[in-house]
Amino acid sequence: MRAPLFTELGLVPLRYRRLILALRYLGYLINLAATHYAKAALEDSYQLYLKGCQGYWMDLVYALQNLRFPVTLPALPELTPEKCTALTKEVHIAAMRHLDAEVNSSTHLYMLHDRLELLEDEPPKKMTAFLRHYLVLVVNAKHRKALTRLLAGEELLQYRNAYTTIMQTTDPRIATVAPWNATNVLRSLIFRRETVCQSAKFVCKVFAIFDAVPMANVSEPEIYHLLRGSYPNRNAIEILDFRFRLDAQIFKGKL
Repeated sequence: MRAPLFTELGLVPLRYRRLILALRYLGYLINLAATHYAKAALEDSYQLYLKGCQGYWMDLVYALQNLRFPVTLPALPELTPEKCTALTKEVHIAAMRHLDAEVNSSTHLYMLHDRLELLEDEPPKKMTAFLRHYLVLVVNAKHRKALTRLLAGEELLQYRNAYTTIMQTTDPRIATVAPWNATNVLRSLIFRRETVCQSAKFVCKVFAIFDAVPMANVSEPEIYHLLRGSYPNRNAIEILDFRFRLDAQIFKGKL
């Protein structure tokens, strides 16, 4: 999954960037005099396209039509520099829609779904590709790397092996947060400038604890029988995150 590389650094994917540059050059060619060789070559490539032959114009049309969200190139006689500028904006919008679709359709990138960017002097708003605040504000490299791993969905698969269920606790410190969705709580802490550094430190500590303790390799049938034996009155669908159950005491002692 490469989408976070662009959304978190504020970059435009190379495929779209090349098309934007090609359309800017097309706007330059249209302004040239008819006697200019480059303008004559453009006219010839358009005539080849009308005859179904390959050339510069056909390549450009093909590239625009084969985007995930296609962009239509008008006929050459209808093109103006202003329309070329509008086309570059359409391609940029198509790039952002593509990145949005990639992020929101990925279960690994659940932390980035429908995120609003917190700007310094503006209300929160959607910014598909932007240099994110945590890459600038979190100065500790280890903390920044751990937070990036979490947001980019690169936490080790064994951490996510069994969590599809409900976790219950009697700890009053945790019970007070129970009505909240845990993911949203963590997102709210990470995406606030005031708490992002502390959140990154916390994520780094959690990853360190998980890396230090051997993972129990338990299959789903084994978890089923284990929990059915321990909690015979509980529905089997309520399978707890096996890793968290094993490491509960470690968290209490080290975090």
